[in-house]
Amino acid sequence: FTIVVWSRAQTTMWLKRAHRYFPEIEAKLRKRLLPLDLKYVVLVESDLRPKAKSPAGALGFWQFMGPTAQRFQLKTGDAVDERLELGAATDAALSYLQNLRKLLGSWPLALAAYNCGEGRVQKEMAAQGVNNFYHLSLPEETERYIHRILAAKIILEDPARYGYDIPPDQLYPPLSYEEVVFSVTQAVPVKRLADACGSYYKTIKALNPWIRGTSLPPGSYRLKVPKDAAGRFQEAYRQGRLGGG
Repeated sequence: FTIVVWSRAQTTMWLKRAHRYFPEIEAKLRKRLLPLDLKYVVLVESDLRPKAKSPAGALGFWQFMGPTAQRFQLKTGDAVDERLELGAATDAALSYLQNLRKLLGSWPLALAAYNCGEGRVQKEMAAQGVNNFYHLSLPEETERYIHRILAAKIILEDPARYGYDIPPDQLYPPLSYEEVVFSVTQAVPVKRLADACGSYYKTIKALNPWIRGTSLPPGSYRLKVPKDAAGRFQEAYRQGRLGGG
């Protein structure tokens, strides 16, 4: 708790990013009737950085390893990686957490398993004859993980009490965008997508971090475009200016 409180730069960034991303995560939690406190898991996992990557290769907001991502129907590849898309990754992470809660019987154990794997938690529970997280000996990283989530919750729910007083206009606003759905039968450069909605390559990549390369391969997509650009994009698509439609 003390480390989180005194990590001034990091906790300040937590607060700024949470203002941008928590509303979408909270909406998904409410829809599934899940505890809202689960939003702090993503904060501790990735610091709410879309492109966060661990030394072991876990990627994105919820830090999915490739095999686990594929288990929950997330596309992973060099061109498209849905671990980097907040909506898709959150849906997958909440499904995984629900499964872990059902398997292990409590949220602390589910969170521990999210960190070190359900196999490791089940093995330790069997070996130690314990089914309570707080009485269970687990890897140090996992034990710190649970308490870091608790510290994040306490501080972010009352930041002023701990010396964080960020003016509202300094918090990151939720992203402003529209969505378009389309299919292509051949690769489409991101620059062409940007041109279709009167925007820039950088803007399209920022709104859609799941596009890892410089083009989209053939397939069907839901793309975020700048506010008020959806109509222009759809018109370009109807006219065949994307190519391969």
